[in-house]
Amino acid sequence: MKPHCKLMGVKDANAFLPAKDYSLEGLSIKGKVGLDRVVKAARNYLDAGFGAESEDKPRMNILLFGPPGTGKTEFVKYLGKELDRRVVVVKGSDILGMYVGESEKNIAKAFRRAEAEHAILFFDEVDGLLQDRSNAGHSWEITQVNELLQQMENFDGIMVAATNFSKNLDPATMRRFTFKLEFGYLDDVGKKSFFERMFKATLTDDEFAELKALRNLAPGDFRTVRQEQFYLGDAVTNLDRIAALKEECAVKKDGDHSAAIGFAG
Repeated sequence: MKPHCKLMGVKDANAFLPAKDYSLEGLSIKGKVGLDRVVKAARNYLDAGFGAESEDKPRMNILLFGPPGTGKTEFVKYLGKELDRRVVVVKGSDILGMYVGESEKNIAKAFRRAEAEHAILFFDEVDGLLQDRSNAGHSWEITQVNELLQQMENFDGIMVAATNFSKNLDPATMRRFTFKLEFGYLDDVGKKSFFERMFKATLTDDEFAELKALRNLAPGDFRTVRQEQFYLGDAVTNLDRIAALKEECAVKKDGDHSAAIGFAG
């Protein structure tokens, strides 16, 4: 059926899946709670019998923040696959309406849809929807944040929000998130792990020293380089790959895209 649907131009409902070689290994996550434990916690949340006697069963709202390319969106894909749940992706362009009150209705509609489909609700680039109300120039900007916060409070499901700019979020949103995970640039172990897994190659000591010298290297850079070199047809050496990764790092602006929140659990 999949080839038939492809010919007919019908999109695969399960297209939001992680790469075949995706792994949590090597990711740089700051905080005391690792990604594997967050997956376990989300699975426990879906278990109707888990904590059934509790008077205050916590919500399952997860915030992922950090620079672009550090693995936030790919982790959401992985979470959906591990939990066998469809992921409903929502961006600001899906929510923001032309008329007063329209955005709030779209926010409520997104939550109702995810709840009805028992799906994971994923707000990508959520800073555009949960911006600091103290900087609001219009009343609708405040009511929009209020609506989203209320929906998060009452949502019976798993919600994940991702942002490259956590410092822009309204301070009141932080307590609405059960887990707050900061995705950082790769450390030396992560660089080696991603290089060998993505390129199916082994590094010499000298090549590893060159790789370690690269600053602000993210998992997404490896995929970009792999795609760039895929159709070249020529023999590609490790030094070629490292040179391409160096170019990816060079085009980035220095500085962290996230503000230190003070907790990541």
